[in-house]
Amino acid sequence: EDSAYHDHEPVFNHLLKTCEIAKREINADFITNPKAKERFNAYINEEIGKIKKRDLMMILAVIHDIGKMLIFEDYGKKASINAMISDGTTRAYGHEYWGSLIVKEVLKDISLPEEVLDYLANGVRLHGVFNNTWQQNRQLNTNELMDLIKRYAENIHVDEVFNAYCDCFSAPPFQEAKPIIIELFNNPDFYSSLKYSIMD
Repeated sequence: EDSAYHDHEPVFNHLLKTCEIAKREINADFITNPKAKERFNAYINEEIGKIKKRDLMMILAVIHDIGKMLIFEDYGKKASINAMISDGTTRAYGHEYWGSLIVKEVLKDISLPEEVLDYLANGVRLHGVFNNTWQQNRQLNTNELMDLIKRYAENIHVDEVFNAYCDCFSAPPFQEAKPIIIELFNNPDFYSSLKYSIMD
């Protein structure tokens, strides 16, 4: 893969680097608001299938781009999901969705509970929510952006934005977004889940 968002490195190297960053950043030293830090720590210590979210967030860091390993066959021709674009870099359009379809196959030897596999598949499918929402809505203030991210990320917005933070941590094009992510994590309201009801 040749993308500035991944420091022009191979996908495997990028996934290992993302996991190393996640291991370091899960301590949340970048969260300075005490109430927000308390909520972050409570959130990452919740469990899904008897596994803490903090550990699942590390697994997500390692697998979020597994869709980039796919080869498609169409009309008898095979091609990588990675497509070269006009500036000479590559993009793997749709890798989030396609990667979510292979999570269970890739992790079959680990014997994880079904609810954990579902959580990880959703995490892979939604791991572009922050970047896409921020890129398309730069005019919004942080609270407005937070509301949109919560709506698009299906109540795993904390996990998704943490993954985005670690995913593009050192990439030059992402540096403008890092302070926004830090501001989101420092807002105690960021950690609440959306609840819905049908209008009367």
